[in-house]
Amino acid sequence: LVLMEVKNYLPDPAGRRNRQIAQRLAAPEAIGVSIASKMRDTLRAIDLIHRYFQTRFGYRLAYPFLPWMKQATPEWYFWTNARKLMDTRVSMICWMQLEADHAHLASLIQDVANREVEGRNLHIDILPFSQNPFEPDLQIRV
Repeated sequence: LVLMEVKNYLPDPAGRRNRQIAQRLAAPEAIGVSIASKMRDTLRAIDLIHRYFQTRFGYRLAYPFLPWMKQATPEWYFWTNARKLMDTRVSMICWMQLEADHAHLASLIQDVANREVEGRNLHIDILPFSQNPFEPDLQIRV
């Protein structure tokens, strides 16, 4: 299961968010903790959705046939597969746009985030917008 996040910490051309961005970048550890927390919250939500589905009689009846019912029950199929993938390995890719003089913060944020999820089957990568671990068709546009 791959979760994706995009963070843009470039100065705002209009200057409206510059102070807020500077405050956030002054505490990179807090950014790492926040990213890890968001990942855990997302996984918890996927698990809760799956548990809710299990309370539905129709879902329990259809469960063995879901792989063949993709078109008829796309929500059930999606959330069931997301929950199954959680049991293997979960990765979070966070594309982070930073000014060149703040680029060193990405590795610190990544270390903090991974320390927060240590001991679980989770991994977080902080990447610049220019780096794409997926197909060339997937692009981040600013």
